[in-house]
Formats: sequence, structure tokens, C-alpha cells
Amino acid sequence: MLSEKNELTEVAESALEDSVAGSSEKDDDEEPDEKNILDELKHEIMVNYLFQQQCARLWIADGTGEVEGVMLKKSRGNYLACPPALADSVFADSCVELNVQVSHFLSEVHSPVLTLQQCAMTVNSRVIKTFLAWSPDAIDVPLTNGLRVQVLPTMEDLPAARKHQMAAFIADEALLVVWDDDVHNIIKRAKFIEDELMELVWSAGEDEEPEDGPPERKGPGMVEVKYDPETGEALPEFRSTNLENTILVAFTVIIVICLLGSGFRQVAIEMAVDHNYLRILFVLLTPVQIFFTLVSSG
Repeated sequence: MLSEKNELTEVAESALEDSVAGSSEKDDDEEPDEKNILDELKHEIMVNYLFQQQCARLWIADGTGEVEGVMLKKSRGNYLACPPALADSVFADSCVELNVQVSHFLSEVHSPVLTLQQCAMTVNSRVIKTFLAWSPDAIDVPLTNGLRVQVLPTMEDLPAARKHQMAAFIADEALLVVWDDDVHNIIKRAKFIEDELMELVWSAGEDEEPEDGPPERKGPGMVEVKYDPETGEALPEFRSTNLENTILVAFTVIIVICLLGSGFRQVAIEMAVDHNYLRILFVLLTPVQIFFTLVSSG
């Protein structure tokens, strides 16, 4: 009886240890699963939101996912596409080669939080189609702010695009591709380029029309700003060097020195005649004379 009781006790203790160990392993496995599910949910919601905005703004004409849609990068080589069929398209392969980067940081509890997520989006509108149809040989599109957006022949040429421009026109598909490091800026970037393109088309040819009245003069507060054609950043204002005041001051100083020299020569002659050296005190008035001369001339 004693031996059976001991055996039952050992079996119970062993089962309890296995149960505790299994429970601990299950908790450890569930925590990463919850993190992965939350991270997956964030990306799913974001890519669907961007696709919804794309459809709402009529930036998509073909919803089959063969060419147009949204690509969102989760990690290196891991992308989400909307529509899902877009994942097997040439656009998706070009985004992978373009190496759209993603940034994460760890919080105090070491849980991944999405901070920057680069994504790419196609923009198909009548404004873009019309402009590319009228400019079939264009290599870039100049916008009104001075930025020149590149034009690529095919979607296969997208990996060779200038990444810092964050946009490129695709000639054979007659659409615009934009990408950004922050998902919250990609809609603004696409809208900005479309508005600038519309402004460029609408204002084209207005300067060539003759005007009957006098030319319009710029107001005193108007400053013309020029932009770098590559980066789109404002160039520093060019100001010509004004030498008028410098020349006037130089001539004034020459005349003052000549007159003071002539006066000191006369004082030296008189001192040599009567040996009255009190006249040397006139030298003390030299800084005062020079000061008032320059002030009156300025």
C-alpha cells in the first residue's frame, strides 16, 4: 500500500509539473501571436483605407488588380496589396526592387509599434492621361513650383527611378506612381502633383497672349521664388551687389584726407615760423572733423 501510494504521489507531482510547464509555454506562445495579429491588423486596415481613398478620389480605373492599386510594405520582401491580385503584378515586383523601406521602434515593453511605413500607389486620372497623350516624347513633367517629375517608359523601369522625387509617370500605362516613407503623406503627395499638373495645363500659353495695357508691376511685397528642378526645394534669393554707397564713401574719405593734410601742412609752416607749438592741438579735432564729414555725406 505504501509503495502504491508513493507511486501515485510521484505521478501526480509529475502531471502537475507538466501542466505548469505547458501553461507557461502556452502563455509565452500566445503573447507573440497577439502581437503578430495586432501588427497584421494594422497593416490590413491601412492598406484598405488607402485603397478606399484611391477609389473615392477616382484614381483607379481598373479594379482587377493587374496594374492599379496600393502596395504597403510590412517588412523586407513582405508586402500587402489591395486589391490582393496586385501582389502578382509587375507593379508589385517593381516595388520590391525599388526597396521600399519600413521603420519600427520598440517601446518600454518591447512591443513593435508602427511608426513609418512606406507605401506605393497608382494614380489614374483623366488629367494625367490627357497630358501624357499630348506629350508622348516627354522625359519629365515640369510643375509650376519648378519640380520636374520623371517620366518612365514602362512599369518595368520603375526600380531605376530617382527615389528622392517620390513620384514617376508611367508612359505606356498613362498613370502616375507615388511613394512615400509615411502613409499619411502619400494621399497629400498625389493630390499635390495632380493639382500642380492641372495648374500647369490651365496656365499654359497665357504669357504668350499680347496685352493692350501696360505690363503689370510687382508690388513691393512680392518676391519671386525659384525652385530646384531636381529636388523641388526653394533656391536662395539672388541679390546683386550695390556699390554706389561704397564709392561715395571712398571719395569722401579721399577728399577729407587731402583737406586735412593741406591744413596740417599750413599749421606746420606757421609753427616753424613763430615756434608756437600750441597749434598742434588742432590734431585733437581730427576725429571730430572726420566723424561729422562722413555723417553728413551719408
